[in-house]
Amino acid sequence: MPQRSSDAKEVFVQRGLVAIVPGVIILVLAIVLMVYSETFRALAVVLMVIALSAIVYGIYEFNLTRGVTTFSVVCPFCQSSNSFTEEPRNDVRCEGCQRAIPILDGRVAQVFQVRCGFCNELNFYSEKSTGLICESCDHEIPIAVSEQVAAARATMDVYTAKEDDRPFDLILTGVGGPHNEALISTLQHMLALNRNQVKEIMQSTPSLLLSGIPKRKAEMLRTQIVQSKGSAEARPGSP
Repeated sequence: MPQRSSDAKEVFVQRGLVAIVPGVIILVLAIVLMVYSETFRALAVVLMVIALSAIVYGIYEFNLTRGVTTFSVVCPFCQSSNSFTEEPRNDVRCEGCQRAIPILDGRVAQVFQVRCGFCNELNFYSEKSTGLICESCDHEIPIAVSEQVAAARATMDVYTAKEDDRPFDLILTGVGGPHNEALISTLQHMLALNRNQVKEIMQSTPSLLLSGIPKRKAEMLRTQIVQSKGSAEARPGSP
């Protein structure tokens, strides 16, 4: 996942401050010794050299912020602008609304709105979506998908002849490699966790992702994990 431009600049600013602040203190001390103490004049010269070197290094770090490249990505949900040090190739998190910005073939995927026919809640989905579960009432909302995705979803046995009201647990069983960026992004959006927390979960499979959720939601989320080259199971949980 690309680094945010603001985070990259913050690193340089912190390094600059760590160098400049002690440098200024040492420089003041060196000047005091130089003026008021002939005995420690040699030490004052050494301290002055160290202080000036630290200050110059700090200024250099501050100047590095100007060289941070910026790629702007506009969130299709809230229209907030997000800046990164490189062009995103996978989904990224919006700082404004905390939704995952869908990236498809190096571009921001088109986002659509649909109201749930059960609770009238407004939901969002993108052209990457393989299915949609209402965020409010957990009912499945039919959306148009490609034939390939529809066929894959059908093999996941999302639909059943009889409604299963038991609570289900979603278990992550495989990650498809230690650097599966697509799965990391999917789990970040699904669990509302940061990147490091998701990587910890991926390192200790099998891992419980969600518990006590409807079967249709568990199956839909399992499909998203499979689409991201991972593997998961939806198991009946405790009532």
